[in-house]
Amino acid sequence: MYKSELNPQADIMIQEIQMFLLILSLFPVFHWIRCKVASNHWQESGNKTSEGEITILLPMRNEQFHAERKITETVEEIKSSANIRLIIIDSFSSDKTAEISRKALNNSDLDNNRWEIISTEKPGKSHAINVALSTTKSDIYIMMDADTRALEGWLGKMMSNLSNPEVAVISGIEQIGKNSGDKTRFRYRAAADSIRLWESFNYSTIILEGALMAWKSASLPNLRIKESSNADDAQIAIEAIRRGFRSVTVPDLNFIDMNQGTDWTSRSIRRSQGLSRAIMSNLDLFFSPSSKGARKTFFHSLLLYIVFPWAFLFLLLTSIIEI
Repeated sequence: MYKSELNPQADIMIQEIQMFLLILSLFPVFHWIRCKVASNHWQESGNKTSEGEITILLPMRNEQFHAERKITETVEEIKSSANIRLIIIDSFSSDKTAEISRKALNNSDLDNNRWEIISTEKPGKSHAINVALSTTKSDIYIMMDADTRALEGWLGKMMSNLSNPEVAVISGIEQIGKNSGDKTRFRYRAAADSIRLWESFNYSTIILEGALMAWKSASLPNLRIKESSNADDAQIAIEAIRRGFRSVTVPDLNFIDMNQGTDWTSRSIRRSQGLSRAIMSNLDLFFSPSSKGARKTFFHSLLLYIVFPWAFLFLLLTSIIEI
């Protein structure tokens, strides 16, 4: 590496900064190894929370190609459970999402009093969820994306895991095959899932999958999502932790994303931005933890999703400056 003869002290300072930034940048690697080698044996409670009303929320915006399939799959899973309702939130669609959804529901085995279609006056998943929460009452809410396919048995797994009194929010995991064609995404998701499962097993995680998640209203009364920010799933998870409950990812609650051609880079950027805002606006939970493990949850999240990206960026910049 080039050494400045005119200002050796500046050279030494830059190298010290680089070493510090390198240590911060290596934290995700060490944390992943720790989570990977840990022995996490997930155990469900064995009970099923079937008492009370359960509402499934399907927010949709321009999902005319997925609406009928998603409704058919969902109805097949819930039709024998009289205490479950299905609500479609048409989030200001410009296509035939509402029309196709209504036709699919009318032709389904679900009684008319067990489903509803709500239309919103502006787009946005967070807004759609808030509208649904403000117009309905339910003991348990299940939220799913229209462009996903939840694997068979998802309802029973959700109820079993929600029966744990410490758990307020649960989430599934996207199933990506090794032969999916996107090796980079598969490796990244596998590493991220290892971290989330370790955090869930030990205390809580704020990184959930809004494509398949559920929460208990008794644990999160008067829940509302901040609509100016993305990462509605992280907001719900953080709210559960703030109220002294656990937010966990369930290893065998799986779903498949049906949008294989999605631009994952831009989607990940939007999600990261929303996640960063959610973490920074709730940093008080790090200094004044509301429950056991809350400080660790936010410490790991702060390092992984806030400190690490900036540390890596400045490491590159200081290397360029030194050269």
